[in-house]
Amino acid sequence: MQPIPHFLFRLGGKLRSLDRPNLAIWVYRLAALLSPQHVQVRLILGQLHQENQSWNAAETCFHQVLNLEPRHYQATCQLGILANAQQKYAEALPYLSITQAENPPCQGAEQAMYVRHYRDALHNQSLPKDTPRILVLRHPYCQTNFYQIVLDWAKLNCPEILYHFELRILPCETHTWPEVSLHIPWLQDPVQQWSTKAYAKAQAIAEQCRSRNIPIINPVDKLLNATKLAGSCRIAQAGLRTPKMVAITNLSQFKQDLGNLKLPLFIREDWGHGGKITQLDTEDEVSTLTLEGFVRPIAVERVDAQSKDGLYRKYRYIVAGQRGISHHLMITPNWITRGEDRLFTEETRAEELAYIQAPDPNHSRFQAALEKLELDFVAFDYGYDKNGDVIVWEANPFPFIHFSGPDGLLLYRQTAIHRTLAAMLALYLERAGLAVPEPIRVLLSEDPSTIQSELDQLQRP
Repeated sequence: MQPIPHFLFRLGGKLRSLDRPNLAIWVYRLAALLSPQHVQVRLILGQLHQENQSWNAAETCFHQVLNLEPRHYQATCQLGILANAQQKYAEALPYLSITQAENPPCQGAEQAMYVRHYRDALHNQSLPKDTPRILVLRHPYCQTNFYQIVLDWAKLNCPEILYHFELRILPCETHTWPEVSLHIPWLQDPVQQWSTKAYAKAQAIAEQCRSRNIPIINPVDKLLNATKLAGSCRIAQAGLRTPKMVAITNLSQFKQDLGNLKLPLFIREDWGHGGKITQLDTEDEVSTLTLEGFVRPIAVERVDAQSKDGLYRKYRYIVAGQRGISHHLMITPNWITRGEDRLFTEETRAEELAYIQAPDPNHSRFQAALEKLELDFVAFDYGYDKNGDVIVWEANPFPFIHFSGPDGLLLYRQTAIHRTLAAMLALYLERAGLAVPEPIRVLLSEDPSTIQSELDQLQRP
């Protein structure tokens, strides 16, 4: 490649990484003019047009690649993705079928994305016409398969409902709005944290749904309501205690007044889940505090929630519309209760089983909190303070749901996982105005013997 196009190629890549697609397109066009035989320039130019939903311009670029290299794998797949994005599923499949060949030239996340498009096109092509559809939206790379477990569970236990699910990947457009009865964005919260571009595209689809009075489960523009600081305020408005917390916008000022909090406390990220936690127990630790690694740091009151036996308990209650599922109880020796520290004893197992097999006594209070969050599906993590009062640690509108791993340590929790998946699907179907199948209705009943008889017939993915 000649020096000038090489410089432009690098410049275009930099602009693309800075989310300046229009400038990047201009630079790559110039590079293509100066180096017309350069395949990669035309491939990237096509991808940029595709991201902008300039379908015809993208198609032209990918065909130009195939004119230079007729067997170019990525360009062929991209033509399939273009058709898939425009609901031309029959047209997409011949292109995307090459993903099923042995030893494909692409690997990793890129190949997984191509395969996902192929499977979605195959599924969507089979959907009956003039049938109510649930429009599911995902991102091509970020947590694309996060809730694949929901679809896999349905395929095994009530496959007939899958013919209502239309599976889409950003960017995309919809031409069959009269058939859409519900929209579900399966996107990690908050979307703005990891992609403003994905947020804008998802929000545009949400606005189209709203203009047609199509209900949405957990709209993307409401997910910020469940971030730690905003979420704690809203949950407190429902009458539930939450830890005191403040945003740290000036580190020097915070070191002087701790934001009117008292030690001990800890620093964590406001947006997102998991992540770094910095404990502050002494004035010396405050004086040496840095915020390296934090983007939106908040200081959080450390509430003493240690039980009488010296252990810490974090309950997770999942609320799906009007229903609630006691999902798990995590017992650890540390106040930061995470899975890697979970205790596995006969006593902790029996205690968790007792929790997940019974209705949560705080259901009505969490219903009120869900309403304040303006969401439809949320996992509430909570504990009890020294006075025995509920204290909500955080709300998670995109919780991880999984069956026990190969070690089998959590097999006893299978009932809770089955019921959680059933509650999700019941919420979707009811909001879409569709019938809830018998296996799901039985699983969500309050009769233990009836539930058990249904569980004996269920399969897990």
